Amino acid sequence: MIEHTVNTEKEIVETGIDVIEFVEIDDAFVNRLESRVGAYKKLILTAYKLTSEPDWVNQSGKFYLQSSGCEKIKNPFGISWESITRRKEERQDEKGNFYIYFFQGTFYSKLLGSRIEVIGKRSSRSAFFGKKGGEILPLSEVDEEDVAMAAMSNMIVNGGSRLIGI
Repeated sequence: MIEHTVNTEKEIVETGIDVIEFVEIDDAFVNRLESRVGAYKKLILTAYKLTSEPDWVNQSGKFYLQSSGCEKIKNPFGISWESITRRKEERQDEKGNFYIYFFQGTFYSKLLGSRIEVIGKRSSRSAFFGKKGGEILPLSEVDEEDVAMAAMSNMIVNGGSRLIGI
């Protein structure tokens, strides 16, 4: 159920989970936002400085932070996670049986005042675990716990990098 009240300065919408405040977009708001751009760029630069070259992977010319880099930025940025769930889905297609691990959790930073829900996933057919020479490996040759741990690492990367915007 959504309830809302409106007053002359701002609108408040209560969704039953969180309260969202809508502010009037005027020159003062835009000026405050512009003044924060420089600080945000410094924040991103600081995150990059906390990591090192091995913490990044180049995929077709675009760089992505790896789990090791997220571990390095989590404490300085006050990043934590909670309510982690692990789920395995078994699937089948014309190439046979396979599975996908999903990890889901809530990531937040009190320092940045941000909170997001993220998912990480990995398949038994991923190039790193489930293929050799372009061919799909039989499930008996795939280390299931490695696939699950990769899904968890993917969740950590998604949560940490998305919270600070890198």
